[in-house]
Amino acid sequence: MKRVQLAALWGILLIGVILYSLPSRQKWTFDRDYLSMAAETMEEAEEAEHQAEGLMDLEKLRADERRSNGIWGTDETDVIWQPYMPAEDPDGGMNLTWGSYTLTLKASPGTIFRGKIVSAGYQPFVEQGVFDGVADETGTFTVPFHLSDTAFRIYAAFAEGMDEIRLLTFERDHGFLSPDAAAIAFLIGLIGSALILCCHREGSDQIYARRDALLVTGIALFACMPLMWQGLYDGHDLLFHLNRIEGIAAGLRCGQFPVRIHASTLVGYGYAASEFYPELFLYIPALMRNAGVSLAVSVQVFLAAVNFATGLFCYSSVRRLLRSREMAVGATALYLLNPYRLVNLYVRAAFGEALAMTFFPLVLVAMRELLAGDSRCWPMLTLSMFCIFMSHLLSTMFAAFFCALAVLICLPKLIREPRRIWHGILAALLTVLCGLWFIVPMIAYIREGISTYVGFDSWLHALQPGGLLVGFAGSTGSVTDSLEDFSYTIGVVPGLAIMAGTALAFIGLAVCRDDRQPEIRRLTGICLVLGTVALLMSTTLFPWRFLCLTRKPFSLVFHQIQFPWRFVGIATVFLSLAGAWGYMQSQKNRSAGIAALLILCVVFGGYVMQHVVERGTVLGPEDISNTRQNQFEYLYPYTEKEALAAGRLQVRGLTPYTLSDVRKEGTNIRFRLSIQPGEYLIEPPLLYYPGYEAVAEDGTKYEVDRNINNILRIMYPSDGTEKLIQVRFREPRLWRLAEGLSVFGLLILGILLMRRREWMKSQ
Repeated sequence: MKRVQLAALWGILLIGVILYSLPSRQKWTFDRDYLSMAAETMEEAEEAEHQAEGLMDLEKLRADERRSNGIWGTDETDVIWQPYMPAEDPDGGMNLTWGSYTLTLKASPGTIFRGKIVSAGYQPFVEQGVFDGVADETGTFTVPFHLSDTAFRIYAAFAEGMDEIRLLTFERDHGFLSPDAAAIAFLIGLIGSALILCCHREGSDQIYARRDALLVTGIALFACMPLMWQGLYDGHDLLFHLNRIEGIAAGLRCGQFPVRIHASTLVGYGYAASEFYPELFLYIPALMRNAGVSLAVSVQVFLAAVNFATGLFCYSSVRRLLRSREMAVGATALYLLNPYRLVNLYVRAAFGEALAMTFFPLVLVAMRELLAGDSRCWPMLTLSMFCIFMSHLLSTMFAAFFCALAVLICLPKLIREPRRIWHGILAALLTVLCGLWFIVPMIAYIREGISTYVGFDSWLHALQPGGLLVGFAGSTGSVTDSLEDFSYTIGVVPGLAIMAGTALAFIGLAVCRDDRQPEIRRLTGICLVLGTVALLMSTTLFPWRFLCLTRKPFSLVFHQIQFPWRFVGIATVFLSLAGAWGYMQSQKNRSAGIAALLILCVVFGGYVMQHVVERGTVLGPEDISNTRQNQFEYLYPYTEKEALAAGRLQVRGLTPYTLSDVRKEGTNIRFRLSIQPGEYLIEPPLLYYPGYEAVAEDGTKYEVDRNINNILRIMYPSDGTEKLIQVRFREPRLWRLAEGLSVFGLLILGILLMRRREWMKSQ
């Protein structure tokens, strides 16, 4: 029966994908009345390219002036660009992401067409696209072309035949199955399969397992409401994370693994965010992108998976800790639907923090085992901390800090049982070993002088104590443009559902003297203490001003926290557990307690999500995101991002030269250069980061360093012969060694977890 249900589920999904795929090719058609929106004369194309070059040259002059005046790290530039753009540009032209396309022309049979596909300012990203031919007997003429990266305002430029066109079509054919539909169906299939397997579990508690599985799935599904619209909603950090996903995908396409340079970011000049911001889990949407899934759907499927994974981990962890199915469901609702987590996902678009919150419950249960249970389960602590580390650095620091507080609370027991201390040390060491592949490159680039400082005056961004009682966000205003009340504007609060449960838990522990289940009462008390400490640290009651004004380097740590209200995120995991116990501590009134809990969660969480969807989406399945970005970190100081000419390869010198066979694939550039003997400087369209090398076909290596605006510069001593030169990014040997050690650490971790698989099954 189980196999039949699984087969039926996947069969229905496959049929649905096929039916959806039939009409869902990306196609944009223009008739004669709208032909000017997608076609232009060759003269118009040349003029547009000339204007784009002129604007870029002007921006370079302005960038030089800003540099000479010591201005950097601000938005003082006259360049205005849109973060998200529709495929059909309202001002004319097509905005298309990387991939292969076909231009189809309809005219009279025998019509002669000559021209090419153009994109002013982004022409190097257009491959093929030159056409010179005759329409067939049906009047059809097709032109295949390929985009190596995102390009804007794409036109079909004609030297001949434009006046004869009756219909013009740009098309991107995804093949037999729609990748978007397949990605959505695959996620639904995984969730459905898990439900079927859960419903077929054997045992006396089968009916309760089904109930809990359906409830947790329903709660996670409700948390996905903003993802069920056709498109993505704007968020404070959305463009940054979209560029990370696209950058990983581009890096994989050009042969990097792991991806060290985001090959598509900053109009293809590359961006080393990978060395400073962990992104292991972002490989999931990046792989979907390379499978043809649109950017919007890749993110929607990924965030939906994050919601379901968070629900699963929270339920299993709390059930083990509190030994109650009802409390586990309640804690899952409190945690999944608390305003802070929803704001992270949909208002702030803080994907790193949202990912880290997925694994906080696992740290909680692992620390409980280490401090008061079976300390041999310490590999689970390593796994959960490693997952947080691979999600968000600040969240890792917060988690480590509260683990240390828990250790202090349990210090008398640890002194009596020193093996627990030893197991904790092993967990920490193995976590570091598994993370060496990220730690070593980060330290290397920091020592190189690449800017990483993104600190603010933290005391100016702490919550007022009363803000913790805010139930509804007022607006989704900007995070950094003004000193605003973040508890009300964007809703970075735990929510009244959690706060009410916290109050009930305090009352229950203080008033009720119930000697039953003393371990659970003690655990609830510890969670209340740690959660309250985290909440206090998010407010002005904590001495943030004093700590930020202490001597360096200590003050830098507190500046880097940026927003003290981040501590609300880690407070919610403690208070969700304590709050669930508070609502359902009385066995007699447990049904009423869980009903009240679920109603409050739906009301307050639903309002946050409703406020999101009222704004409208900014990125649909056919839309693209700009590869430029506002961030100034992770670059050498005084790098002017707006003064980067897309794909422009230059040879410095007055001597005439010939460039041919120029091809750019992400961070890999190949070109053939013929120039007279002498010393020359070559500037490929790449930002300099240590690790690049330039090699000729005969094996000669050339010195590389950074030039004006920190663009990669190749010292080229020409002997007068034509050379084929390749520029590529190669990791230093130390990085490869660190990667090998991390793989070794992960293998050890896997073996240790397999040895404790009985404990894992009980999760």
